[in-house]
Amino acid sequence: MLEKFENLERLRFIPTHLLDTQCFACGKNNPEGLKMKFYTDDEKYVFSKVNIEENKRGWEQVVHGGIISTVLDEMMAWTGIYFTKKFMLTKNISIKYLSPLYINSTVNAAGWIYEKKSDREIVLKAQIYNQNNKLCSEAEGHFAMFTKKLAQRLNIMSKETIHKFDTFMETC
Repeated sequence: MLEKFENLERLRFIPTHLLDTQCFACGKNNPEGLKMKFYTDDEKYVFSKVNIEENKRGWEQVVHGGIISTVLDEMMAWTGIYFTKKFMLTKNISIKYLSPLYINSTVNAAGWIYEKKSDREIVLKAQIYNQNNKLCSEAEGHFAMFTKKLAQRLNIMSKETIHKFDTFMETC
């Protein structure tokens, strides 16, 4: 898996910007966001390289744990969305912080489906590696999957967003 980080541009780009440009994690127009981009091997994994800037710090040179959590959560969510073609939201997430990540660096992240429990629940995993490819954090998350109809009824997605989601999935 680590060798795929070196050649992300050769993998399939997932055009998440077609769905939401303001998301803190993946929105390209959010000035404070992480601007994550995603790539897939179309077999099992979704990948991202993330530049962690100084304004994402916790103690001195260390990346804030909430930022790490956000990267892991976003990796799992886009992995699930891409491979299941369903909209989903995080139910819970468990994170292991194994080694510090430092600001002003680029980290590599990967996500994959661990278990599909039902048509409405999926378990995903994600990992973050530092610039030396050392595993620094990992997560397991349980996600609720929604039909478009239920997402609209629960007011999670507007009709416009559902249309964007359909267009996005056709593009993928």
